[in-house]
Amino acid sequence: MSVSRTFIDSNILLYLYTEDEKRKEFVMSLMTSDYTISTQVVNENVNVSLKKLKLVKKKLIIMGEPSLKHLLLSIFINQL
Repeated sequence: MSVSRTFIDSNILLYLYTEDEKRKEFVMSLMTSDYTISTQVVNENVNVSLKKLKLVKKKLIIMGEPSLKHLLLSIFINQL
């Protein structure tokens, strides 16, 4: 039996940085379920955040830490 997982793409993660509270809430609701983020999405998100949004690296690391922990945990579980 396959388990349904939500794949979160770069543009969805970028909604976390917007002023639109509805979009932020939507993304947060996706991230409470079982979700997957690829390493490409992480790389794209970091690139856009640094170059276009001009976020400071330290702030980006703090904001991205929960997603990164989830990604690493998913990789570890899939290796079992």
